[in-house]
Amino acid sequence: EVKGIPVYVKNVAEVTIGSEIRQGAAIKNGYTESVAGIMQMIRGGNAREVVNRIKLKVAEINEGKLLPDGLQIVPFYDRTDLVNAAMFNVAKVLIEGVILVIILLFLFLGDVRSSLIVVATLILTPLLTFLVMNRYGISANLMSLGGLAIAIGIMVDGSVVVVENTFAKLGERLKAGESKNRIILEAASEVGTPVLFGVGIIILVFMPLLSLEGMEGKMFAPMAITIAIALAISLILSFTLSPALCSYILKGGSEDDTKLVARMRAPYDRWLHWSLANPKLVVKRSLIALAASLVGFVLLGKAFIPVMQEGAITPVIVRAPNISLDESIKLEFEAIKRIMTIPDVKMAVSRLGRGESPADPGQPNESDPIVTLKPL
Repeated sequence: EVKGIPVYVKNVAEVTIGSEIRQGAAIKNGYTESVAGIMQMIRGGNAREVVNRIKLKVAEINEGKLLPDGLQIVPFYDRTDLVNAAMFNVAKVLIEGVILVIILLFLFLGDVRSSLIVVATLILTPLLTFLVMNRYGISANLMSLGGLAIAIGIMVDGSVVVVENTFAKLGERLKAGESKNRIILEAASEVGTPVLFGVGIIILVFMPLLSLEGMEGKMFAPMAITIAIALAISLILSFTLSPALCSYILKGGSEDDTKLVARMRAPYDRWLHWSLANPKLVVKRSLIALAASLVGFVLLGKAFIPVMQEGAITPVIVRAPNISLDESIKLEFEAIKRIMTIPDVKMAVSRLGRGESPADPGQPNESDPIVTLKPL
């Protein structure tokens, strides 16, 4: 008040509904500003499912023209592109591994019936593994599918040993009039302990990965669990399904090597005889190789995760700390325009400064453009 007369805000200022002081900007392709938003997923959510649901809702908004003046929501960074590409590559490797193992089984076993029995284990094991994973809530992510790809070549070991021993025993004793089921039972029991210990040790090798905590535990635990499940199922099938199929379709035969195996075995036999004749020299050279490998491990480059081709890069642009927001926006437009002149660039969206949240650490002199590249 002045001399007893009240002074109102309307007497000294004009009051209107305005906006907060601008702290940042979003620039698209170097020619226009835009509004950028980030979707944050709750902890423990499935990124692929969440993004797919967001896409459905965005499509509904765009098709219904719910935004004014014909505005559309256009994604400029989509995590599912990387996830889908990685999942496709792992699934492709998994299928290729199955096909390759099947081909090698036919070539090395030399008997179509024996190969078919082993192939049955190879096909059923991944399918049953997926059922167990679904039962216990283990998603088919990059690491779990990678673990299954690693286990592809190992999961047939038990079945191969059981079928090969049964094939040889049937060839020797079936002509003598012995019971086929008795021969199969004894053949499977004969190799049961070595197969159990061999596969069991491989499972135990991956168990320490379950003790990892933090980011490492989240990354490698699904792989270790998937490998353990797959190998355990393959072990069960080796002792149940393989003998049962042997009783139906296996006839037995000679234990002689196939022509391919015989050719590959000839140089091995020569090296084996030489090694037995020179044991001290073999041990000495092995120790030298071990020492060299340890030195190589020390010199080997190390990283937490390998560099991935995500299809997008995020350069960081830093200007003088005392630059104004308007001048920073002007320079950012010029920088994005130059980025867009690169032939392999599909889109460039830059986030300059910070948004409305005071927790955002961005400054007006800093920007981090997301540059989407054209697919190769």
